[in-house]
Amino acid sequence: MGTTQRNHWLTNAALAGLLLAISGMGAEASGGRIPIYQLPITIGEPGAYYLSRDVTHTGGGESIIIQASDVTIDFDGHTLTKENAGNYAIASDGDYTNITIRNGKLVGGNIGIRLRNTVGDAFAVRIEDMIIEAALNEGIYVQGHSLVGSSQVYIERNIIHDTGDDGVSLRYIWGGRVSDNVIQGAGDAVGAHGIYMSSCRGVTIARNTVSHCGDDAIRAWYSWYCAFDWNHMTYNNGYGLNLFDGDRHVFSNNRAYGNGSGGFTIPGAEGHVNAGGNYPSP
Repeated sequence: MGTTQRNHWLTNAALAGLLLAISGMGAEASGGRIPIYQLPITIGEPGAYYLSRDVTHTGGGESIIIQASDVTIDFDGHTLTKENAGNYAIASDGDYTNITIRNGKLVGGNIGIRLRNTVGDAFAVRIEDMIIEAALNEGIYVQGHSLVGSSQVYIERNIIHDTGDDGVSLRYIWGGRVSDNVIQGAGDAVGAHGIYMSSCRGVTIARNTVSHCGDDAIRAWYSWYCAFDWNHMTYNNGYGLNLFDGDRHVFSNNRAYGNGSGGFTIPGAEGHVNAGGNYPSP
């Protein structure tokens, strides 16, 4: 190899090294997160994902499918619009856990966020600081394993409005918290609740504001050992708080007025505990 050729090769090698270094700096600056900029997408590996811009999905199928544990999706303040209401906007169905969705806006879809783990005996989910609107059915639907295992489900500081069915629906969740959410206009018919719980245990429902829903603001069906504290429930077609066919609940400092069926309905023989401070008194 001649001198000129060797110098040319060395120059190319140095350039390649510089480009590699720059590339590494870029990855480090973004925190190693993986961008989402077009839909649909299937997430099959653990990691931190983020929306790098507003995205719209007009086709069939789900917009984002999660098929892995240890996944975080940060909307980074962006909006996902699901124009085909026949499918979910974000969905997971399988033995996946440690899923976090946060910090953005989700419009449309059959269900806004639908996460199901009916296989594993542990299920951890966090949905926080989201605006969810105009879902054909539920805004958020989370389902764990039938009467098995433990859950860490946290649904906090979300705004959910104008859904066709429940704002938040929990099934077979054993442990968690639904708090500081604003839910408005969940459905316009019987059976559409602001917050609905079925076969849940040890869940705290606290400091939520629920109004103008088709049925009860909050309904707990066949659930046990849950706490309902400082919720504000107004102008729903059903009850403010309906503890229906459950046992060993504690409720305190809730406010309910202007609801079509009344403030509270509490089956006396089911072992519910009124810790006081509710208005009106049950």
